Formats: sequence, C-alpha cells, structure tokens
Amino acid sequence: MLDQIIASLIVWQQTQHLPSLMLKRWYFVFYLTSFVIIAFMLWRYYRQLHNHNYEKYRPHWPNWHDVKIIISGLLSIFIMEIALNILSIHLHVQTANDSANQQMVNQLTQGNPQAMFWFGVIFAPIMEELIFRGFFFNYFFKHMHGKSALLAIIIDGCIFGCMHEQTHFMSWLVYAILGCILATCYYRSKNIYVSMSVHILNNLIASI
Repeated sequence: MLDQIIASLIVWQQTQHLPSLMLKRWYFVFYLTSFVIIAFMLWRYYRQLHNHNYEKYRPHWPNWHDVKIIISGLLSIFIMEIALNILSIHLHVQTANDSANQQMVNQLTQGNPQAMFWFGVIFAPIMEELIFRGFFFNYFFKHMHGKSALLAIIIDGCIFGCMHEQTHFMSWLVYAILGCILATCYYRSKNIYVSMSVHILNNLIASI
C-alpha cells in the first residue's frame, strides 16, 4: 500500500496539466512522501531486528565480501535473462519486456521520466527489499538453514513474481527467479543493503 501511494502520485500528475509552480509543489510532495515512507519502513525494520533478530542480520555499509555477492547477483540476473529470453523465443511466448508490469512502467516513464526514474531505480527497490526480504524473512522464517532456507528463498521469489506479473507464466518466471536471486543475496550477506544494491543496479541498467 505504501508503495502504491508513490505510484499513484505519478499517475495523478500525468492526468493533470499543472503550471510550473504547481509542478514544483507536486515534486516536493512526491519526494517528501517517498522519503517519509522509506524512513518509516527503515525504522520498523531496525526495530524488528532489535527485538527479534533470529538469523543475526547485520545491516551495514557493504564491505568487500558484500561487493562480491553484489557482482555475483548481477551476473546471475544477466545469465537468467539471457537464458529465459532464448527459451521464450523457442517457445514463442512473451517475455518480461511484454509483461503487464513492464508495459505500465513504460507508460508511466513516458509521461514523467524524472519521477519514474527516482521511483523505479531508487524508491521502489528500497521499499521492495524491506518488504520482500527484510520483513518477510524475519516474520515468517525465523530459522533458515538448509532446506528451510531454500524453501524460504523459493517462496519469497514466487510471491515477488506474483506482485509484478500475473498474466503470463514466462514473464512471471523472470520476476520469480529475480526475487530468488535477491533473496539469496540477502541470505548470504545478512545485509539488506546488499540486496538493495543489486536491485537498484539491476533497475538502473534496465532503465538506461
């Protein structure tokens, strides 16, 4: 719901013909709302870890070990996208570029590229990582080892896929595997900023 508040601001602005002064005020409300929501979610996440940190997650500035996980995560996403695109061509099915989620993003980007850049590359990845990795793992998987860790990663990826694409299986699979890769990065590093970095860099590359 918090994520949709920001998206709704972008949609609302596109339906209006705002004068310069009103547009500046809109941008102020957009960025302020985004920062307030992210600050609230970070506060809740740190509070959660302070009270119940079963897996000893340690949010910190990425070190060299974290950087290697970030690089391996990006490479995994790159390989996954190539493999699924080849499979999609052979099966003559739609890819993630044709998904309903991607079409909506493209439409919003054309109407307001500046706001969509900040939303798609910065705000959304941060909020989604806090929700799908941070809160999700600590609430529902309190002890992740071996098979339970694998199950948690798969479930997390499937839910992530459903939240992004529900119309075509191959498109859903792209997002689901992406969610699994991000979940693996979080699980291996115990650092939410690692999965955030992978998610942000992936969206940045896709937006270029």
